Amino acid sequence: MLQVAISPVHDKDLKEDESGEYKKPHRHILISWESATTQNNARELIESFGGVGVEPVESKKGYYEYLTHKNNNDKAKYKVEDIIRLNGFHITEKI
Repeated sequence: MLQVAISPVHDKDLKEDESGEYKKPHRHILISWESATTQNNARELIESFGGVGVEPVESKKGYYEYLTHKNNNDKAKYKVEDIIRLNGFHITEKI
């Protein structure tokens, strides 16, 4: 089973075109494989449940923090306690 972290619903994110409009509510998902996988394998999994977009993650901790925009001062903040963790997902580095 894959370990997964799912962001809170991002419903306060503004479009980057300076229109002042909100982006469509969405979530970000961090999936942790036990060993390296291919981008095609990840894409197949994401598309199987209607997800869009796959990007490799350089830092599990860094992307976990992005789930709440912890280090993105120009973006809306979300609560870390609203992150959904599945199958024993954990971060070993201090956040």
